[in-house]
Amino acid sequence: MKKSIVITRNLCKTYGKLSVLNQVDSEFSQGMIHSVVGENGSGKTTFLKILSGLMGPNSGTVEVFGKPPARFSLKEKQELQFLTEQSPMPLWMNLRQLERYYATLFYRWNKRIARQLQDEFELNLEVPVSKMSKGTVMKTRVLLALSSQPKILLMDEPFSGLDLKTRYNLKEKLIKYKKNGGTVIMATHTISDLENIVQSYLRLNCGSFCKLVSAESIKSDYLLVEVSKENVYKIVGKCLMNLEKGRFLKEDKSVLEIVLAKDEALELMKNNPQFVRLGSRPICAEDFILNYLG
Repeated sequence: MKKSIVITRNLCKTYGKLSVLNQVDSEFSQGMIHSVVGENGSGKTTFLKILSGLMGPNSGTVEVFGKPPARFSLKEKQELQFLTEQSPMPLWMNLRQLERYYATLFYRWNKRIARQLQDEFELNLEVPVSKMSKGTVMKTRVLLALSSQPKILLMDEPFSGLDLKTRYNLKEKLIKYKKNGGTVIMATHTISDLENIVQSYLRLNCGSFCKLVSAESIKSDYLLVEVSKENVYKIVGKCLMNLEKGRFLKEDKSVLEIVLAKDEALELMKNNPQFVRLGSRPICAEDFILNYLG
């Protein structure tokens, strides 16, 4: 059992009368990759900001490295990196200057990792930030974050603006970072192509509820089933709540694909074999998050 490096309990955050986070309970294990998912405005970025110490909650508790972020020592602050599109960088600096600057700020700075990422991302050392494209700026942010070797890496939409080759390289680097004991907590809209590297998902829903589930649990505790739409209203219970979240498989909308808890799915198939059957493909994280949690 891996140690929980980040824990929140009854975490709440409001902006005026708007509830963004409502009693969020979560635990993130060390040495794993975690994903925070939800619609725009569901509180993903706010959640990461609270973990980083950039803002505090209205109520509830958050512990990172066993203490509230507001009580971090200088060393602990250097062991957590928050990578976001809005992370400040001096516009007049080029990558060579940025690397020298970061090497003075972070005691775990690794020049070898920086050189390797520079080559893999095909970055020019002499181009100032003000002249970089959006994708190049994100590559630069990733290089600076990973070369600092934080124990926890918070990432807000880290794949935004990256081409396919760079996305693949970044995923490989995150896997290696995890294997070396690092912990990643990323907020992202991208689910499907990250499924092979993410171990758990925290689903936020605009302050109304949250759900933390492991990737292993999705595959072992839930099933994808196909339902004949013409008989769909004969089905009762949880299934009915998921019907509008389902995905039609055929153009004539005669078959609906939905996600159910395994016990419920097996019971429905047993009692209604004529119009409920096992899905034609394995369940994936995107199915569960969009179809079951909504």
